[in-house]
Amino acid sequence: MFDTVRLRARGIHIDPERLTNLYHNNQDNVTLRRNITGDGVVVTSYELHIDKQLPYIKYVAISGTLTIQVSISKFLHGDNITMVTESDVSRFFELLQSKLFDLLGVLVEHEQWITERVDLCYNFEVESVSDCMKQIAMLRLPRRNTVTYNHNETVVFKNKSNTVKFYDKEKECSDKRASGIVRMEIEASYAELRKYSHPRRAVDLLTKRFFLNQMDYFLPQITEKLDGLNLENFSDEWLRSESIQNIERAIGFRMLQQRVDESTLINLYKSGTYRSRLVLVKSMTPLIKVNQFDLSIDDRKLG
Repeated sequence: MFDTVRLRARGIHIDPERLTNLYHNNQDNVTLRRNITGDGVVVTSYELHIDKQLPYIKYVAISGTLTIQVSISKFLHGDNITMVTESDVSRFFELLQSKLFDLLGVLVEHEQWITERVDLCYNFEVESVSDCMKQIAMLRLPRRNTVTYNHNETVVFKNKSNTVKFYDKEKECSDKRASGIVRMEIEASYAELRKYSHPRRAVDLLTKRFFLNQMDYFLPQITEKLDGLNLENFSDEWLRSESIQNIERAIGFRMLQQRVDESTLINLYKSGTYRSRLVLVKSMTPLIKVNQFDLSIDDRKLG
């Protein structure tokens, strides 16, 4: 359900002597900065890259602000292929607490963590990753730019608030366990985090309910456009079952649906014609369901 998270806790006191020792003993992996504010206050911060399991830790002494960034899957499983379940999140909080106590001598309660970033993800298992990615790359979503990389190996739908990304997981990580997986990732926006949990508490956001809340909003925007006509694979049986005029109308309208955002498409048609095209494609879809890519969430995998 989740991959990279960035969490922050305030009011955390770390023994200055412990920090000094960490810096002197790990100068290649600990960065010490001292900045002077306009009021002449010295602000000391440490960036620690001393633990493979928890690769990024930052501490600002004057405010007692502790920030960590980590892939939950890598933290728990050593890879970011394995899907994180709800029970994994509980284990993540426990192990994170133990790890920070061992490294820094502090006990951070789970409820103290505030979410600055969370990437939600899901692995869809499909028969042909390249065909699925090719179809996704054709889509155009309202108020989002579509960007593709490496011959459709990665497709990103983005705006100023957040990004929704699909990519070929096997090519991204060169691991056989990722074979046949199309990965979907959502970097939740600040507004969405606050909408669901105003204080952005990690214990509220790193949950199955928040994951499904976001997926239920974003995923239908993709699947509704994918469902229906695959413009390259319609059957001879379908061609014989409909009038050629309706086939041409359906194919043309379906192509425009996939490649043009809805507001633009509506303006291309008279209102009555637009509605009749919607009815036509909807009536024909059950007969020509050729999209073989099941991009649906299996609740059993969420734990």
